[in-house]
Amino acid sequence: MATVKIDLALVLSAYSATLKQPSRTLVRDIKELPYPKEVIKMVLKHCIKLTEAGSEQGGVVVKALHERHAVEAAALMEEMKAPDV
Repeated sequence: MATVKIDLALVLSAYSATLKQPSRTLVRDIKELPYPKEVIKMVLKHCIKLTEAGSEQGGVVVKALHERHAVEAAALMEEMKAPDV
């Protein structure tokens, strides 16, 4: 089976541009889509998975930063309590 490379940004950009165009109907004709419907669905699903994974990783990073900040803030508070040398 042949592999086809798809430029995610290009598909999303073209799809977004299509949706921004004025339309007389709520549901557009499939002929207006810049790529086949299945390609657009696949790209959207892939991007959602990337976003969800990024959110999970981002959450871990943010938590680690908050924990480090708390440790450093506590150390600073202890230093401020110490008498001047």
